[in-house]
Amino acid sequence: SLFQDLECQEQDFFLDPGSGNLLSCIQQDILYLRECNLDSLHSATIKKKINSNDTSIIFQSCHSPMREVEVLHDQLLKIFDQTSEKHAIEPKDILVMAPDINKYTPFIDAVFSAGNSNVKRLPFSISDQSLHKTSKYIDAFFEILSLYKSRFTSIDVLGLLKIEPVQKRFSITDQDISTLERWISQTRICWGIDQTHKRNLNLPDYSENTWRAGLNRLLLGYAAPSDGKTLFQNILPYEPIEGSDTVLLGNLLDYTESLFDTKEILMQKHTLAEWSELLLLVQQTFLVADASSERDNMLLQQSLYGLRELQSQTSFDTLLPIDVVQSFLLDSLEQHHSTISSGANFLTGNITFCSMLPMRAIPYKVICLMGMDDGMYPRPGRKKSFDLMHLAPKPGDRSRRYDDRYLFLETILSARKKLIISYTGQSIEDGTKKPPSVLVSELWDYINEGYEIKDGVGSSEKTSDYLITYHRLQPFHPDYFRTQKGMNERKLFSYSRENCDAAIAFTKKPEQVCTIITPPLSAPSDVHKQIELDELINFFSHPARYLLVKKIGIAVVEENRNFETSEPFVIRGLEKYKLQNDILKQLVEGHDWEKLYEIKKAAGSLPHGRTGEIHFTRALSEVQSFKRILDSLLLQQKIEQREVNLSVNDHSISGQLENLCETGLVHYRYARIKPKDVIRAWLSHLVLNRIVNQDKTASKPITYLAGKDRIYKFSPVAENNTYLEQLLNVYIQGQSEPLHFFPRS
Repeated sequence: SLFQDLECQEQDFFLDPGSGNLLSCIQQDILYLRECNLDSLHSATIKKKINSNDTSIIFQSCHSPMREVEVLHDQLLKIFDQTSEKHAIEPKDILVMAPDINKYTPFIDAVFSAGNSNVKRLPFSISDQSLHKTSKYIDAFFEILSLYKSRFTSIDVLGLLKIEPVQKRFSITDQDISTLERWISQTRICWGIDQTHKRNLNLPDYSENTWRAGLNRLLLGYAAPSDGKTLFQNILPYEPIEGSDTVLLGNLLDYTESLFDTKEILMQKHTLAEWSELLLLVQQTFLVADASSERDNMLLQQSLYGLRELQSQTSFDTLLPIDVVQSFLLDSLEQHHSTISSGANFLTGNITFCSMLPMRAIPYKVICLMGMDDGMYPRPGRKKSFDLMHLAPKPGDRSRRYDDRYLFLETILSARKKLIISYTGQSIEDGTKKPPSVLVSELWDYINEGYEIKDGVGSSEKTSDYLITYHRLQPFHPDYFRTQKGMNERKLFSYSRENCDAAIAFTKKPEQVCTIITPPLSAPSDVHKQIELDELINFFSHPARYLLVKKIGIAVVEENRNFETSEPFVIRGLEKYKLQNDILKQLVEGHDWEKLYEIKKAAGSLPHGRTGEIHFTRALSEVQSFKRILDSLLLQQKIEQREVNLSVNDHSISGQLENLCETGLVHYRYARIKPKDVIRAWLSHLVLNRIVNQDKTASKPITYLAGKDRIYKFSPVAENNTYLEQLLNVYIQGQSEPLHFFPRS
């Protein structure tokens, strides 16, 4: 009551924003708490008129966050292009906000940092980024701490090694990573450290496909020569590792053993002081800092030393698991050192990107909101099970949704000249429309209720429809560069020269297709007169590919290796084909198939346990029936190999004839016969016949080609045949120009 008796003087410092455009009208309605314009006499809504070219508030409907950023970039370029000296807008006058700026950070870097020859680069800074997400050094440290509870899959372990601070610590380059990927793929490392690791996970303790099994194969390949057929203490040596690869193998062992030892340490509970010492050791073991990460290194060390100081100050000596310590360290770093807490990169004089946080929407001439998607804003609050306020809410309790609604209202009031709102409003898969945030929908409803376009709006059209731009899926769509446009197309534009060139190329009529090689290439030199039989076979199997690779020098693109993260459970496809043909070769050569089973098991090619035995036995049974067909062709003849060196005109053909027996050649493959099989058998047959024809006493050879679907028989050719000469002429021609020869068709 004492304060009520005092006289006070009120002073209003609110300025009327006026009614010059839609944005100022809405701000004026908020200032005077005016929901809509009502005619007091007729109780009808009187809609305010706005210009059809009013762009004070615009909405951008895009297909993805990437397109949102690309559209924003063009919108900002247009603002700077149309600015005048009297009403100048500079980068410092622009604020861009999103519910979570970390989601948009890679897209912002990609679009705003990209070089463009026809426009100036827009200066920008990104605030409110998580330290854990922006620092590769700190992120690598927490990745190591999180790996202990994983299955140690090949992807996880190798992925950690691809992080730059870890790579430098173990002296591994990007080229070495490619070699390691090949080693891991070929030794079939899938997951698990060893048998004990699997047993601790309550899983069958098979050693195959574990890191220990794969590393033992690599080590044995370094220590002893390997022919792929001999086991040493049930270990199949990998192919010989020599030269600089031995250093790489040592670095790999150093890394993996350190990782396995760290896993055992992290499994135990320790006090804060003990964790301080252990985690500092982990940092020194796995990470090395350079000039760019020295600050992150110091911050991490301060946090780790802080654990020891915290225990000494609080006398808290309870044993804690690593999960608790890791969570505490993350929160501590984010609270004291991230850009969210420090406000770094905010108000730097550049275009500012930040998250939607309280007190961030201070007055800016231009404010842009990205990510106003349905279900994403207001941001859904994650309720914890022990949150008593959530279980029994009371009036006045803080609500995340209400806070976000207030932030949206605060943003509308803070924009002085322009407000741009974008959202993912179209499906990237089929283009169907998706609703925006409920707050954007409410703003549309308010605009439709209280405002209309001066030029007149049809009864079926809404005012908000004039403010929404539906963008195309691709930035190089021709609609962005056409001069004749409809209502929505008039709002589409782009400043990108590269996208314009792409759009022009997209709309052009296809030109007449020219041949790749015109005129023919130079004839092959005398060096090409020495022809390997395998090269001749490869040429006729695919003449066009041979010309591009061998003559022009276009390298064959290698497919990315897909690492298996689980051991094989079934054998199918290519793996089944390889197994069946390896069994067939073992039977034809007269070797023991049981030895092959042990080799395949040691190589990790078979499912574990009894399942692997069943799959191998089933494949053996299928192959044995085919083996009986081969026996009828071989007639108990011994198969051998023979070196050949044959002169044909002024050319020389050298190589090796395989599957040679007394009556001729027997080519086989436990699969359907393909054109390349016929070509190999036919060329080998011609070479053998030419050699035999030079020996008048030898019998005429016959060649068989056996497959699952059919058997080919090539009879002896006449002594005076010119087949080889004709094929060599075609081979020479194919060194200069593509041939119209397509075996598979």
